Amino acid sequence: MAPLDELHHRLRVAAALLDSAAQDVRDIALAPPKENIRHLGQALAAIFDVLRAIYAVRPDLTPKFLTESSPASDANKRLTAALGEALRLADEGHTTEAAKLLASYAASEGSSVHKEIALYERGRLTGDTDT
Repeated sequence: MAPLDELHHRLRVAAALLDSAAQDVRDIALAPPKENIRHLGQALAAIFDVLRAIYAVRPDLTPKFLTESSPASDANKRLTAALGEALRLADEGHTTEAAKLLASYAASEGSSVHKEIALYERGRLTGDTDT
């Protein structure tokens, strides 16, 4: 395997491991979980920066999901906006408002997958895991 191919492979594996580690930190609530997950997210972002540099030099290594448009791209954008605003509100201590925002989003969202994600996050914010 060529050196760039090897680096690409190692970075993809490292990103998958960091993503899994972030889930573990969340699940076991390693204190402080929010800060630890943020650190892992920053490491992931750094890996993605290097991967983007590799894709600029070797477009053939770019995964298809990065080059093809998603059939749900509009729903993805709406969900991203709603989650971003809800997380900002929650970070500021306005959990009730954040939960209301996600419930409102879910009520108006046509995509059942995106609605389900919003309701799950709402339940996570409020401690209601049965949602």
